[in-house]
Amino acid sequence: MRTSIWIDPGVMNGWCKFEIENGMARAVAMGQVHIDDLTKFLEKLDPTPSSVGYESYKIFRKKAGAHIGSDVPALQAIGMIKSYASRHGKVLRDQPSSILKTAEMWTGIYMPSDHSQSHQIAALLHGSYFYITEGMMRTRLEENHGQI
Repeated sequence: MRTSIWIDPGVMNGWCKFEIENGMARAVAMGQVHIDDLTKFLEKLDPTPSSVGYESYKIFRKKAGAHIGSDVPALQAIGMIKSYASRHGKVLRDQPSSILKTAEMWTGIYMPSDHSQSHQIAALLHGSYFYITEGMMRTRLEENHGQI
């Protein structure tokens, strides 16, 4: 059995661990970890994941003003994730945040209105989206009505 972890980077990093067995993936654990503890968290993953995925982050011209004076913690967290993957020879994947609405529809899992709890759900949605597109996870509709 292999595992992977998907991360929603930022000051608070949401994470979701997936197990892959017999060609199918399933989410088995999720939570949140502060950026100050992210490196330690990654180093203590057991078993160590075969791949690491994360939500990519771009600074768009229209929103650049919001970053004035910011140390852009999401990009710092992505640097930590990339460093971990590089040091440990892990497959690294990234996805844009634009997949989240599709992932919500496919899974029937929606981002909570309480932003303090949304990071782990974002990580779950990113991993689920990836595995659904790879044919390693079924959508909510497929689960409810059999293979379509």
